[in-house]
Amino acid sequence: MKHLVRNTCILLALIFGAMACDGLKEQPSEPITLEEATAYGKEWEARIVAEGIYAFSGEFDFDRMIDRILDDMGFSINNDAIRKALRDALPSELNEVFQGVLDAGGLSFRKAIVEDGEVRVLFSLVSEEQLNYYEFLLHKKEGDINMQDLYIYITGEYLSRTFADIYKSTLRKNGLMKVADDHKTKAVERLAEIFDLADVQGYEVAMEEMEALKPELKNLKAYWLNMITLSEESGDLELYGRTIDEFRVYFPDDPSLALRMLNYSQVKEDHQLMRETAANLIRRVGKDKDLLGYIAYSYELEEDNAAGLKFMNSTLEDFPDDETLLNYHMGFAVAEKEYAQALTSMETLCKLYEYTPDNTYWKLIMPELFASKEYNDWLSKQDLQNE
Repeated sequence: MKHLVRNTCILLALIFGAMACDGLKEQPSEPITLEEATAYGKEWEARIVAEGIYAFSGEFDFDRMIDRILDDMGFSINNDAIRKALRDALPSELNEVFQGVLDAGGLSFRKAIVEDGEVRVLFSLVSEEQLNYYEFLLHKKEGDINMQDLYIYITGEYLSRTFADIYKSTLRKNGLMKVADDHKTKAVERLAEIFDLADVQGYEVAMEEMEALKPELKNLKAYWLNMITLSEESGDLELYGRTIDEFRVYFPDDPSLALRMLNYSQVKEDHQLMRETAANLIRRVGKDKDLLGYIAYSYELEEDNAAGLKFMNSTLEDFPDDETLLNYHMGFAVAEKEYAQALTSMETLCKLYEYTPDNTYWKLIMPELFASKEYNDWLSKQDLQNE
């Protein structure tokens, strides 16, 4: 997002003096059923695979998104010059955001939901390095469904709000916008510089400055998300946990917190917290193999093999072909001496993925399986089938 300000120069000559605020004039969406939204989400997922970046910008109702940006900025939505400037800038800004998503791995459709009275399609990020979810707000006009905004779990805010904050900051710095609470605005802008301060002067200095900003920014979600990141990177586990707890006071059910709680639970080695956090996210986003993997991982760390096997037997009913989950199931089954169950997962892995029964890693970590009567009987059947 750091390059988003490049197009704000288009706005600088236009917004000065256009400060009348009439709020967002609602353009009610025509009714959208969950069935329609589900069909839309599945079709768009296929288009992302086929078209890449070109599948994104064509789906946004730019006028509606501009309404939301201007409302967040406190501007009139009826100024044609401002609207034109934003309309020219938004396609490239959105392309930058979505190219980053594609570079990270792409999107997978999860389900259609209703949140705050708005129909949305929920997608997950397809990435081995990052877990994230995106809710695209839908809007229907003259029978056509488009997207009007995007809620990003990892940032905890709408994309329109992110754009509005960047534009406001740029305008204020150029003397083209005055705000009622200038001190708070400067504090927000200082917030964006804290990570550079941490790199230069260390985390202790950065955290001291963050504490100084707290009176002004304690109700701002971005403040707490930055605090959590800094406290995590500082290596101070006590501070990390205290910051998480403070965030929960101000934003108790925020999905952006849940993603960070997963990481915190690993660092703290709190296996029960990891399971509870993953389960809470599953209740919001639906059964997700990555989140189920966190629960399996917690049982593995806890060495509760019986509970892990019971959980995996249930999980494989929904995801019978997932490589990671099959490996978890196999490990738990071997630990519980349920070799027949382990061999069922082994056979599936060999059929679907490029595994072989003489896998060196398996033999290293599960020698008891390969010494078992069940394995030798299974191997004999394979030999007979191959004759």
